[in-house]
Amino acid sequence: MRYCLALGLVSVWLFAGTSAAQLVIVTPPQVVLSKGKTVQMQAYQYQSSGIAKLVTNLAVWSSVEPTVATVSKRGLVTMRGTGSAMIVATYRNTAGYGTVWGQFTPFISVPPSNASFGKIEHVVFIVKENRSFDNYFGTFPGANGATTATLSTGQVITLGHMPDKGKHDMGHEWTDSHNNVDGGRMDRFDLETTCSVNGHNL
Repeated sequence: MRYCLALGLVSVWLFAGTSAAQLVIVTPPQVVLSKGKTVQMQAYQYQSSGIAKLVTNLAVWSSVEPTVATVSKRGLVTMRGTGSAMIVATYRNTAGYGTVWGQFTPFISVPPSNASFGKIEHVVFIVKENRSFDNYFGTFPGANGATTATLSTGQVITLGHMPDKGKHDMGHEWTDSHNNVDGGRMDRFDLETTCSVNGHNL
């Protein structure tokens, strides 16, 4: 039963028919860790054939936020400060991600608004792959959608309207999403697979 989430995600990846030759999974994927405490992370390479290989001692480990947490060459993570840090294990040019948190990010309470009152005539359920609420309704009156985004460089850009069909496909696997979120900072979407082809920043 240990780390069923990670294994379940691997199963989805295998049955999805992905063209990738391998997938690297870091376990545990998320850990709440107090300052000064340590946790041993493991890295597994899952091949499309279904074969799993422990690569903890073969992967190159790094921390995106070393002031918050550091990681040894063998995947031992030490919490150094407060906040969150993404831990990356790279094996044969494929990265897997885990996150350590001082505490989980609390939900943001948004007070109710009547700004859309009288403007809604129909309620329609739209179910589409790899879309967010903001993709479609971020600028709807009263929607409180995101209008800017922070890139991995710290630059803040204005978000535009995305067409129904994008200019090209982007990475949409669990590892892409984990990298994008960056421990709650939401600032690495520009590093997503093929997101910034030709400077599109999709």
